[in-house]
Amino acid sequence: MKASFAVLAMLAATVAQAAPPLSSPVPFDDPDGAQLVRGHDFKRIIQAALSFKQKDQFETTEAFDIRRAAWETKAIYGSVTPTSLLSVSAGHASTEEDRTLFYRYDADSQRLELCLTGFPRAIEVDSRTTPLGTYVGKNAFGVAKTVYRSTVESYRVEMPYADYKPNCQDGALLAPSVARVVLHGASFAVVGKLMPPYAETRVDYTSPTVKEPVERKYITHDARFEPAYFALVAKDGRLIARVDYPRRVE
Repeated sequence: MKASFAVLAMLAATVAQAAPPLSSPVPFDDPDGAQLVRGHDFKRIIQAALSFKQKDQFETTEAFDIRRAAWETKAIYGSVTPTSLLSVSAGHASTEEDRTLFYRYDADSQRLELCLTGFPRAIEVDSRTTPLGTYVGKNAFGVAKTVYRSTVESYRVEMPYADYKPNCQDGALLAPSVARVVLHGASFAVVGKLMPPYAETRVDYTSPTVKEPVERKYITHDARFEPAYFALVAKDGRLIARVDYPRRVE
């Protein structure tokens, strides 16, 4: 499935030999604005979150709540716990106002602002297609075709619907000489937390036809993510500006 806007690929690492998370340990809500924000490796986080067994009919609500509370205190990837504040990379920064997220800079006022005109439902962080070979298939009328089989496995960060209005928030005041350097190579990130049920897997299929003789299996792993804000991030990972995420629709 296609994400709402382009996303940078996440760096890969094994859970057993996990490097420290790419985001800074400095709190994201540090009021001095000097914190760093970079994308976490959400493919690995989703894989770890999928290990949490959801409640079934044979488990009481009380037992499930106790088990979930214990799980939420444990690191599931590097130093990341299920309640950690996380960030997901959301593509290169842009001044194009037809995009969902963009920034404006005015050299006269030295004012920088970050604008959100909508919201993405999902950000794809990884997708791979694996060919599974071919076979000759026939339809009910005896028409034979070579059918190509494949599996598409995707990892996405999925966000809830939100009630929003176009919104712009001011960032730092930057002299033109500083803005030129800081905004070069800048990118966007979404900052927030996992929300129950944390991660889910969905499987879909497409059947071959005469016009499109392709048999495909789609395996989609979604992280359930509650955004707090969108960030404009400098090339070195420093937070330049932010805009709050819209209120969630229950």
